[in-house]
Amino acid sequence: MGAKNAILLIVKQFPGIKYSSLLAKTAGDYSNINSARAALSRTLKDLKVYGYVQGLNNGFFITPKAELEISAELKNKLVMKLNSLVNAKNSEQEIDAIVEHLHTLIERSKSDKDLLKAAKGSTEFFITDLSRLRGNVDRQAKHFSYISGILEAQISSMEELGFKDSMEMDSSEAGDELARAASKLNLHDFVVEVNKEEALNALGRKFEGKVKGNSFSKKIASLAAVIREAARRCAGDSSLIVTLYLGALSARLHNNIVYVVGPYTMLEKIFR
Repeated sequence: MGAKNAILLIVKQFPGIKYSSLLAKTAGDYSNINSARAALSRTLKDLKVYGYVQGLNNGFFITPKAELEISAELKNKLVMKLNSLVNAKNSEQEIDAIVEHLHTLIERSKSDKDLLKAAKGSTEFFITDLSRLRGNVDRQAKHFSYISGILEAQISSMEELGFKDSMEMDSSEAGDELARAASKLNLHDFVVEVNKEEALNALGRKFEGKVKGNSFSKKIASLAAVIREAARRCAGDSSLIVTLYLGALSARLHNNIVYVVGPYTMLEKIFR
């Protein structure tokens, strides 16, 4: 939609709108405020000359002429969009948009005889096409229902077999949660891996861990404290990732969230 119609729609939505408010609503479309002011002043001048906008008490209102033009353009766009959606090669993939636009067209046509007349003469599809589309949607719905049932059974099988799963927890709760998990698993040590050397060395010094490569190990007694410190550092650096390895479990700290990964059966038994 051009600048003229964009301004008309704003004025239609906010009758009596002041120049400053109009400028604020349109300034984002320009590189600077001066360009926005010049464009708005030019557009308003043209709209007044051609009888689309009138000023009253320092505010702007659209005229009946403008109402008709806006209405005609919106009607045309609605029908054109429906023609495009329904006649698309895989129209069932656009079913949400089609249903939404059909609803708008039907409801407006009930109270707007001009729109009804225009739509009847401008639609490039038949009711039969919509019935065919519905049949395709019904077949897809049955197929997805069948696939969903199979997938549900497969998920259950993978859970029983102990395939890998994941869960999230807030970093403020993770220290105590993972400490309890380590106790249940009877773990004695854990490994801390850090993706940044500076943070790795800082954590190693603070907790007296001997750094090797990109990690160091510590006794389980330090787990909650290490998580709290790692979470504090991750909160101040969005690119920092600290991963803890606790036997078959791993816990990755990033942006105040801890992502725990491990066998489903283990996660279910310990946390859920």
